[in-house]
Amino acid sequence: MPDIELIAIDRKTCDASADPDAVQNSIAAWFSRHKPDFVVNALAYTAVDRAESEIDLVFRINASFPQALATAAERYAAKLVHFSSDYVFDGSLSGRAYREDDRCEPKNVYGQSKRQAELAVLQASQSALVIRTSWVVGVDGQNFVKTMLRLACERPHLRVVADQWGVPSPAAFLVSQVLNALMRSSGEPIRGIYHLCPSGETNWHAYALWVIEEAARHPRWKDRLQIRSVQAIEAIASADYPTAAKRPANSRLDCSQWLQRFSPAGLPDWKLALAPSLAEILDSDHISAS
Repeated sequence: MPDIELIAIDRKTCDASADPDAVQNSIAAWFSRHKPDFVVNALAYTAVDRAESEIDLVFRINASFPQALATAAERYAAKLVHFSSDYVFDGSLSGRAYREDDRCEPKNVYGQSKRQAELAVLQASQSALVIRTSWVVGVDGQNFVKTMLRLACERPHLRVVADQWGVPSPAAFLVSQVLNALMRSSGEPIRGIYHLCPSGETNWHAYALWVIEEAARHPRWKDRLQIRSVQAIEAIASADYPTAAKRPANSRLDCSQWLQRFSPAGLPDWKLALAPSLAEILDSDHISAS
């Protein structure tokens, strides 16, 4: 595998929430200076409930910024990889996972902004790769795993939604898959929308059970947990946990196209894919910010 120089754009270099004209000027200056071969946009406004009351900000970050990136990438002949979301679907499809050509009907502001970004990116760039993924979890930052661990240490009983289905996608898994795809392409054009997540499926309740069971076996955590049995983690319906933004009941993504083109050997089960990140989270013991 060839050496890759990674250059990150931080908020000081380009604030995605700023005025769109200022964002475009910052991006153009950055492209002119660095002339990248590939650009990966993993930035997004992801506070799904707060998004319902910060609509302008959400669309600036999630739609206008990717569009500006795609425009600059096209001008400088760079290939853009943009991450999108399962939330572009309304989740009403039953019996199967969503395919790339299924109708997009986002049911919340976050999903609407991500769908607008998809359309804008593909229109602005002839070589853009849009990857829809679901339930992203990384070692750093806030995520569901850290929230469940923190709550399990604070409370003897948890209530977790069990009627929303999807697949946790570790950030490390996504990096590995995308890097492999770019290397396998060997100059061949990669364009369009692909679904990418590990294999298998789960719901938030079953996901929480697995995380806490793993923590209970960890020497640093087993004596800290207030949860003493799986019965203490109650499965509830979405209606029992109302939120500002409506969530899709079905967030499963059909990854057949990705498998066929980039990963013929298959994709790992979500537990296998997530295990290294969960182990790192448990070993690091940093959950206070979640």
